[in-house]
Amino acid sequence: MSRPGKQAAAARLAVAVQLVGSVCALLLAVCLALSFTLLREGHFAACLKKSGYLDTVRAAVLDTCSQYAAAIGTTADPLANAITPDAVYAGVMHRADSLWHGSTNDETDPFGSLITTYQNTVAPEPPTYDGYRILQYNCQMEWQSAMATPFSAALSMVLQYRGIVAIAMYLSGLLLMGCIALQYLLADRWRMFCSGLLRMADGCLGAGVILALWLTFGSGYRSWTAAGDIGYTLFCQWFGAFAPAVAGCAAAVSAVPVLLVLWVCAQFRRAKSA
Repeated sequence: MSRPGKQAAAARLAVAVQLVGSVCALLLAVCLALSFTLLREGHFAACLKKSGYLDTVRAAVLDTCSQYAAAIGTTADPLANAITPDAVYAGVMHRADSLWHGSTNDETDPFGSLITTYQNTVAPEPPTYDGYRILQYNCQMEWQSAMATPFSAALSMVLQYRGIVAIAMYLSGLLLMGCIALQYLLADRWRMFCSGLLRMADGCLGAGVILALWLTFGSGYRSWTAAGDIGYTLFCQWFGAFAPAVAGCAAAVSAVPVLLVLWVCAQFRRAKSA
């Protein structure tokens, strides 16, 4: 094959490499965004604190347990001291932790000393009436049912792909580096190499922004949870952070070939000045 023919074939192959590199860069950005948001327990915990979900759960548990206390003819003051915001946070996060790490032992029951508290602060329990023990049992059952992790089905569905996301992130990173190296081998001029890198960066950034816009306005994720559900705000904050994370990670990944181009240009300037 003549030299012009070889150059034309190399140029066509370089375009294909740029396309593959853009896809790998976008996949790497999506995997990074998942790792920073939906697959990170700290992100869920931060959204949990800001959403108002814990206050709603605490009010619901305290209201129901107060009704149990009224049914046996006693006050609910010790219950308010037991069902604290910290206790509710620990209870909900323990259930969430079981999804992330598979732990099963629930040690967040705040009613262990409830009988003693009532006997010391309210009145001794009548010997023929087991009211305080009934109250403790009912409160414990209410606590176990109320501390369920919000939208646990969605969490479980996302978390089961953690291993795949981790593998995809490393493979896409390696393939991106391979595409950059192949671009270098195929380019017969430095300008061609730099323009190819910039096309890869543009493809990654453009696709990332389009995907982020679709996740925000086209996916309809807000309709996946009923607006009247107490976990609605939490779900919107948890999943809603994914779109800007995709755009940000796409920008960060696309900056890698851009920085490489700037480095190449700096080397040329140094060579010319020398």
